Amino acid sequence: MSKEPKETLQTEETLQTERYPYYMDLGVDKYITAGCERKLSKELVNALFLLAYAHASDLDEKGLSADYLLVFNIESNDKHVKVKLSQEVPEYSRQYEFMVEKAEGKEFTGKVYMIEDVGEDIHHITLLLPEEY
Repeated sequence: MSKEPKETLQTEETLQTERYPYYMDLGVDKYITAGCERKLSKELVNALFLLAYAHASDLDEKGLSADYLLVFNIESNDKHVKVKLSQEVPEYSRQYEFMVEKAEGKEFTGKVYMIEDVGEDIHHITLLLPEEY
C-alpha cells in the first residue's frame, strides 16, 4: 500500500511568500541579484526594501525626492545590523540599527546598491552588490 502525498492547503499570501521570498507589497516590482541572494539573509533584504520605502516617504514629506541610486553601508554580526543609507542627489544620509531574527548564518559587512528604474511602461527596484553594477 503506497502512501499518497499529503496535500497542503495554502493561502494566496503563503504562495506569494514562497514563490517570491522577498515579497512585500510596496507597489513596485523588486529584484535582487544572485550575489545579494547568496550573501544577504531574506530578512535583511526585506529590511533594506522597507528602509528604502521609508527613506522615500521621509524625503517626500520634506518636498524632496529620492535619488535613483541608494547606497547601503551595512555591518552585521549575529543578529545585530547597522545600516547607513545614503544618496547623492539631493545629498542625504541616515543611520539605522536593528535586530534580525533569522540571520540564516549570513553575516554581511559591505556596500549594497539599490537602483530604481522608472520609465513609461516600467517601474522596478533592483538590489545588487557593487561588483554586480
